[in-house]
Amino acid sequence: MKANLLRDEQTIHLAPSASLQFNRWFWQELSGLAKEVKGILGEDLIAVVLGGSYGRDDGSVTSYKGHEWPCNDVDLFLITTTAFPRGMQDLRELGRAYKEELGIAVDFARPQTLRMVRKWPCTLLWQELALGHRVLYGPRDILLNHVPDRVFQPLPVVEASRLLLDRGAGLVWARRILEETDPCPDPAFVVRSYYRCAQAIADALLIAHGRYFYDPEERLQRILSLTPDHLILRETGAFWLLQSGIAFHHAPESAGTINLRSCEKLAIVWLKAFLWIESARLGENFQDAAEYAACPRRREEHEEGVWQCIAANLRHGRLHWENPREQLYRTLPPAIDAMARDNGMFPGAGAAALAAWRQSQ
Repeated sequence: MKANLLRDEQTIHLAPSASLQFNRWFWQELSGLAKEVKGILGEDLIAVVLGGSYGRDDGSVTSYKGHEWPCNDVDLFLITTTAFPRGMQDLRELGRAYKEELGIAVDFARPQTLRMVRKWPCTLLWQELALGHRVLYGPRDILLNHVPDRVFQPLPVVEASRLLLDRGAGLVWARRILEETDPCPDPAFVVRSYYRCAQAIADALLIAHGRYFYDPEERLQRILSLTPDHLILRETGAFWLLQSGIAFHHAPESAGTINLRSCEKLAIVWLKAFLWIESARLGENFQDAAEYAACPRRREEHEEGVWQCIAANLRHGRLHWENPREQLYRTLPPAIDAMARDNGMFPGAGAAALAAWRQSQ
């Protein structure tokens, strides 16, 4: 799989559906951004790596007044000589400036040293970055030379659960916005959260079956071939979920209106997929969200070391050894269930789940 890491530098298609002129312009903008990052971090910087949709050459554009504009977030990963380079506050200011210029979020992940890269575990984040990225500044084979082989192995099933937790929280947030409980971060947030959650259900089931692959068209073919023999894929409509998520990704302006009923229907499917995956992963047979939430077992008992959990808690100003995701595992399924049932329990359950999700980030 490592052979896929290096791609032709002469063929830049960050957004394959966009014009050649857009791709050239956008590449120049991002290259200029990387140079400014170098100016801020100086000798602490080794490389600026573009991940996300644009890094995988799978980005999208939207049309406004006859012009093409990017519509996906820009996800930037920094390879540095130290885990705590000077100038990170200036980078956040730079990201905000480019957000104003490009009209999309520009996010900098926590800096990674080469030693940290060599210790990467096999997670969805690191695998997708390793298999689909563009180097904006620095040696173009920086990841090829340092990413460990384990990153390219089939993803562990816990990655399916984590993906559903993240996108399920987005669905809860979208529902609260539709109810006017929370303000809307941006005009497309609700519809984007809905389709991301829909696609995540299909992707999580592929991960659980050991068949996930970063290329979306290949994932469609894999679900199509698996569906006849796997009841959960038929019951959730996984192929349609993935197909609709991909279609939205490439043409967000063509998406229909998302309402409360849309969220309720998707919540039913999310819960079915989540309980199936967690039952298989934990060797249980969870029948509903209440039974799952009441289960006393730790959900990621063997996934994170104590020091990793302490560090994650310290980022939120807490001194605690428990994995911050544990509370999310227990609060999100009941919130999704309350959304699906529309039983009046959602306001409190949704607020608790979102609070747990924010603490887990």
